[in-house]
Amino acid sequence: MVGAPLQHTAYICSAPASASTSTVPTLVAPTAAATVPPTASVPSTTPAVSTPAPPTVVVKQPLSVKPYCGQSGWKSFKEHFMRICKINEWHDAVTRVNHLTIALEGPAAEILRDIDENAPDAWDHIWEALRRRFGHINDQRETMYRFDSCKQTDEMSIQEFETKLRMLYAEAWPHASPQQRESDMKRRFEDSLQQAEMRQFLRLHAQTDSFEATVAKAR
Repeated sequence: MVGAPLQHTAYICSAPASASTSTVPTLVAPTAAATVPPTASVPSTTPAVSTPAPPTVVVKQPLSVKPYCGQSGWKSFKEHFMRICKINEWHDAVTRVNHLTIALEGPAAEILRDIDENAPDAWDHIWEALRRRFGHINDQRETMYRFDSCKQTDEMSIQEFETKLRMLYAEAWPHASPQQRESDMKRRFEDSLQQAEMRQFLRLHAQTDSFEATVAKAR
């Protein structure tokens, strides 16, 4: 109709409601395998126990006595036997007699037939029997040689050396004059001392001294 106002009809368009709600997927990071750190080596605080070394055992081997059959001087054998007794520490008479009887051989062992080895004085009887059996004239010649070759040793003191020289000289030359005895013993003493410095000292400062005075200067 002319002149009638136009009527506008408003239409409201509404979006249809979504029947379902859109779900955004959740991203989960892959779980890494758990790594266990290596266990550090912790030094032990317990002190190490050291095993002690086994003790060193030193076995002293005794020296043997040279056999004696009577072909050499019995006094030389006695000196040798007494040195062995000192080194091996054979101090009692029973031990000495046992070793002495074992060392005797041949003609020397024959003297034991008349000796009671278990007697308290067996030690003295054995040496006396050896002296009677083998104490012939060659002993004097042997003593002369021993005097001429006698020298001071490491374990021998000045006094012991002097005493040995006097004993050897008295056996070797029992009838020598006092002057000859003084000269021989003084010469042997000065030439046979162990220390070269002492030998030289006595030659320079004891030329006119007696044997006793020379020994006194050496002490």
